[in-house]
Amino acid sequence: MKIALKGMPRRSFLITLGIAFLMLFALRLKAFWRPFIVSPRKGNRPPSRPNAFKTEDRASVGIVHGRDPERMVREAFDLIGGIEKLDLLGKVILLKPNIVSGALSPATTNPRLIGAVAKILFESGARRVLVGDMSAFIKLPTRKNMENSFIKMMVEETGAELVPFDEADWVSVDLPQGQYVKKVFVTEVLYQVDRIINLPVIKTHRSATYSVALKNFVGATHFQTVFSML
Repeated sequence: MKIALKGMPRRSFLITLGIAFLMLFALRLKAFWRPFIVSPRKGNRPPSRPNAFKTEDRASVGIVHGRDPERMVREAFDLIGGIEKLDLLGKVILLKPNIVSGALSPATTNPRLIGAVAKILFESGARRVLVGDMSAFIKLPTRKNMENSFIKMMVEETGAELVPFDEADWVSVDLPQGQYVKKVFVTEVLYQVDRIINLPVIKTHRSATYSVALKNFVGATHFQTVFSML
């Protein structure tokens, strides 16, 4: 006995439905499975630069209060010695906000802050400004989250460029001196820019109590890094 849906046998309908779900799953989680079937290229550790904002042997910190992100960013830079120390003329800059999901700030980085920093960078001579991150596995795709959190709109208004890491390729980097992690997979975007500016959010975290700047760069590593630890 066949149960038909508009003339389609039950078995054919279930097969078609299963294929449709698999296609939807594959497209949504492309960022997850892609490096498993396309090997990331081998690379060295991304280049690093010494901290330009230091007083003697200590990092300089500027703390500013207010409600105007642009004014606050300018003042914060002035407090630690000026944005000129970054030597931005003709450079490509990556802004790394926290876009863990499509939730609004403060779950994600305030889009007004991103826009303010991008504007100041262009004024200081930056050739291109990229805004990139990869959302949590269960919250992908990142581009949709950039749109829902109004980050996409702000980035486009400033003339900067969106670079969702889950749409880019990945680089495999060996860490021979690592105690727990011997290999890490990082976004290729880190190799395509001259400067990286971290724009994290200070917020509570179920495992670490709160998270600040270092954890923000989890978004620049691929989930496959976890499997390399096993």
